[in-house]
Amino acid sequence: MDTDDDWASFQGLLATYLRTMTDPEQQDKLLVSLHGDCESYLQFCGFDETMIHAEFRTSSERDSEAGLTAVDAKWERPSHLIPNAYLEAPIEQAQNVAAEAVRILREAFGVDHPQQLTWEAWGPAAECDALELQDLLNPGIPLAAVGPAIHYWHVLHPSQAAADSTRHWYGKWKTREECTGLWEKRESLRAWYESTNFGWPKDAHANALATYRSSPVRSLTAKVCLGCLWVSRDLDAQHPQDEPDDGAQRRRPTGEE
Repeated sequence: MDTDDDWASFQGLLATYLRTMTDPEQQDKLLVSLHGDCESYLQFCGFDETMIHAEFRTSSERDSEAGLTAVDAKWERPSHLIPNAYLEAPIEQAQNVAAEAVRILREAFGVDHPQQLTWEAWGPAAECDALELQDLLNPGIPLAAVGPAIHYWHVLHPSQAAADSTRHWYGKWKTREECTGLWEKRESLRAWYESTNFGWPKDAHANALATYRSSPVRSLTAKVCLGCLWVSRDLDAQHPQDEPDDGAQRRRPTGEE
């Protein structure tokens, strides 16, 4: 199959799933985002048992402007009540909503192929057979390949990241956002460490303490490896491939925002 065929398959599966989002308690949610970038996403929810609400956000100002230009005709612009561009349609128009979602992903987000996406789903609809998106989006891709921030999320917030998690969608979104910030902090620490340790092998397991502050009252601190994806909440943990034999303490750069 070529790229257009894959997008057509994605659109059809998405429309099929949207038609199942009829929970009267409005618990059905679907979040489609870019691997490793939880600030760029499309989210959907069902309401009144007959309607679909969809909205999108991009992580860069350039993409946001492109997105708003692209959606003038069919999407409502952000407001003080709804901070993202959005549209609402009867569930019978699920195919049209899915088509608009694909257009935004390709034109505003610049996504080349559905396999660059990942998804999270909650509510009764997530338990039905219609949820076949995973086979199209991530067929056989190991966890570490779907984005380092997602890997951090699974390690540091397993109860939020588990496929069968029943945690509220907002908590899942915020903890994923937090892990994206932590990964960015790790990257800045790595750049600093490389600049101050000339000739440092880039695959060496240098450990660091990284802190990401998502708000004045909320932060996440973890021990990270600057050479691979290893991460731990245990600030005294040793890299499993680099346990010291003589009890010597490895130098640990630290960083905070």
